[in-house]
Amino acid sequence: MRLWTFKRRLAGFGIIFLLIAVLAAVLLWTFWPQPSCTDQKQNGAEEGVDCGGTCPNKCLGELPKSPLVLWKDYFIVRSGVFDVGALVENQNIKLGSRKFDYVFRVYDRAGLLVSQKEGRTFLYPGEQVFVFEDSLVTGPLHPSYVEFDYKPVAWEPMDNNDPLKIDLVSWNYESEPNPIIRATIANRSLFEEKNIEMTLRLENSNGNAYAASKTFIETFPPQSTQDVIFTWPPASFEPPSTISPLYRRVLR
Repeated sequence: MRLWTFKRRLAGFGIIFLLIAVLAAVLLWTFWPQPSCTDQKQNGAEEGVDCGGTCPNKCLGELPKSPLVLWKDYFIVRSGVFDVGALVENQNIKLGSRKFDYVFRVYDRAGLLVSQKEGRTFLYPGEQVFVFEDSLVTGPLHPSYVEFDYKPVAWEPMDNNDPLKIDLVSWNYESEPNPIIRATIANRSLFEEKNIEMTLRLENSNGNAYAASKTFIETFPPQSTQDVIFTWPPASFEPPSTISPLYRRVLR
């Protein structure tokens, strides 16, 4: 008798859960913003931003181009731990994206997936961005190559504002106790900059990147210099021949 009562209650809970799930799906379908021809984004079956495809407006302006992955690679931090990076170019002059979702996949020589990491950034019109993820753990398996993929991009008209006027003034590399880059940068602008993302690549004499790092600068007064530090865990890095910085305003 008790078992029969338990089964009846369990069936009742299942029906209630199913009704709640159906109601939630209906509400989500009803109130979730649907793609339209006036939302200033390329979505649905549109060929451009609010034009082409199912929209009555013809695309007279810029048709979106896919992001161009210039290169991708992994960087050895220590045994079993690696960083990954990719240099991505937005080929669109007036279109950007607030949500650029991507994934790094690291494989060994046999083509076995040893690690992967997903992330999200943004793309300004016409910019090159260094996409970077650190501390991927591969264990005893050694990476051989990296794949970088991204989800379909929702483009929208975007203003890139004035170019950043930040220069690298000087830098110094220290190997002990951990690899460190101490750099000085200058804001040449007449205006204060806020929320700056700075990525840095270490390159050998052949121009190949073998390490990378990223930091954020909250405020940068006009016509001033600022010291920034990039650190890595214990590793046997060679002294870099050159370093390549990239700066971008964090999209809000």
